[in-house]
Amino acid sequence: MIGIARIPLEALAQSATIHEKFSVFAPGTNKTIGEINVKVSAIDIDRIHSESVVDKTVHDLQYNKEWEDDVIMRVARKLSTLPCDTDLLFGIFTHGQKNCTKEDFAYCCLNKLNLRKEIAPREMDLFLQGNQVLRESALIERDDFVAVFQNAIV
Repeated sequence: MIGIARIPLEALAQSATIHEKFSVFAPGTNKTIGEINVKVSAIDIDRIHSESVVDKTVHDLQYNKEWEDDVIMRVARKLSTLPCDTDLLFGIFTHGQKNCTKEDFAYCCLNKLNLRKEIAPREMDLFLQGNQVLRESALIERDDFVAVFQNAIV
């Protein structure tokens, strides 16, 4: 064990997110040996899944946008290791077709890009149903993929 940090999770009840630095203490002592940057978000997927975007408050939209951006960045980090343009990366999900289903996209993200440990299947479903660009259709087109991921893939 490297050290111990006390993270006050009760703050999640008020703001649904924690993004702070906390001191790390040596086990068995109160001596500070370092610092840890913690970013934790809590979301009730069942509640949000059943709500429409129109019914959400401005606070929820801001929080969901931050969460959505985090999901986009996790996918983009995996894709950015591949040496090709964003529109060509879409081929990973389509198997040579012009579009792919949301189910195929989720499967490729979770299994082929090995994101299952970082993104739960229900989170991926929520992202695909809630993203402003992707929610309008059952299929994902190349232009939609580029619009969502272009700025995140570096």
